[in-house]
Amino acid sequence: MFPDTLPEASVSMPMTGQPTTVQRLAEPSQMLKTAVLNLVNYQDDADLALRAIPELTKLLHSDNPTIIQQASQVVHHLSKKEASRHAIMNSQPLIAALVRVMGGTADAETMRCVSGTLHNLSHHRQGLSVIYKSGGIQALVRLLGYAVCLCLPVCLFVCLLACIFCFLCACWFNGCVLV
Repeated sequence: MFPDTLPEASVSMPMTGQPTTVQRLAEPSQMLKTAVLNLVNYQDDADLALRAIPELTKLLHSDNPTIIQQASQVVHHLSKKEASRHAIMNSQPLIAALVRVMGGTADAETMRCVSGTLHNLSHHRQGLSVIYKSGGIQALVRLLGYAVCLCLPVCLFVCLLACIFCFLCACWFNGCVLV
């Protein structure tokens, strides 16, 4: 029934040169199996992020710089996956905590992770909106003047600020209200 489970000898071509029915169904069967696995993994990523976000938000409010750094690393890692990124975008408290950390840390690694997370979110209209609503633009502009900014790639900031500027212009021209 599943061609990928049959030994190679049993899936050989007949002498006529025509592929067998099993061979013709092998590729679609494998594609379906891959699609189902991708869907399950996507849902697992979303579920994991939804369970982790409240705890990560609390950890980002910690007084311990090491805890904040590790939490920002986890959030950055989660923001690299599509399903997790959408869960992060739907959490205004988490974005607000990231913006607060960005404005109050002098640790280069923490700054890299937070700015990387905001960069990943900025590729989506909803992400730009939540960054704007959380005061992210002001924090990014303030950050450009700090020495810790020198350790971060300038292109990351320019790209992020350009995305936010384009988003704001589009909202202004379309009459959107950003409240």
